[in-house]
Amino acid sequence: MSAQQTIQAQCPHCYGKLEFRVTPKMNLDGGIRAKHLSICTVTTAQPRTEAFLLHMRELADDLEAEFVVGFDTRYGPANMGLAQKYADTTVLVKSKGYLESVLQDVIDSCTGTWILRLDDDEMASPAMWDWLKNKKYINGETQIWGFPEATLWPSTMSFITTHPFWPDSHPRLQTWKYAKWDRTPHSGAKYGPGLMAPVAIAHHKLLIKPIEERRKIWEQRDKGKVRDEIHASMCVPEDNFDELTIHPFGDGRFDDVNAFRNVGEIVRLTKP
Repeated sequence: MSAQQTIQAQCPHCYGKLEFRVTPKMNLDGGIRAKHLSICTVTTAQPRTEAFLLHMRELADDLEAEFVVGFDTRYGPANMGLAQKYADTTVLVKSKGYLESVLQDVIDSCTGTWILRLDDDEMASPAMWDWLKNKKYINGETQIWGFPEATLWPSTMSFITTHPFWPDSHPRLQTWKYAKWDRTPHSGAKYGPGLMAPVAIAHHKLLIKPIEERRKIWEQRDKGKVRDEIHASMCVPEDNFDELTIHPFGDGRFDDVNAFRNVGEIVRLTKP
């Protein structure tokens, strides 16, 4: 049941005390929690992540949300100060080298009715920021929202529209009752993908992680562990694709994501 609020007033006739109990209108079958929205991320807080942590901090401030950072201690505590610099709450976790091994622990530390997750190489697009600020996710139809993830390349001005890079939807905004994840690599959300939002997450992975680092990730984590070879190859497109199609990113709003599949300029890749 939804939480009830008690409103006190004075009777205009006898001047006695009146109490009214009202139930806020909301599309939740669970209770209202301490904050309306939590934003969370998991990070090792390397220096290159600071711009993304700052972005999430500013987003949280503008949306009057809390910002919960899961600091992954697998490389030691040296960078913890960077995580604490931007977080309202810092949760110490130690992953197995992939996000899902500790994600639920961080989510469980959030106090929001709605919980939004961003990775430490992601930002909300301008359109997504506006969509969140105007609470477009509260529509009475769903408590789970997926977002198309736009892989930016070769700069922040464009994104890859080649399959399977686009549309690559990820459930990232859920009410706390449905924010449940398994602990296996690249596991899906327990309650499914949800509705597709018309606004994109801007993914900077290919721009900030050197190719040698991405090759190592592919060999140690993605190869053979992702649902198929095509998706596994997304970590190192330079090695696995002959060409990519790119399209201007704009403000990140896409009312029909499929209309942009494989649309744009074709770029031939030179093999290393």
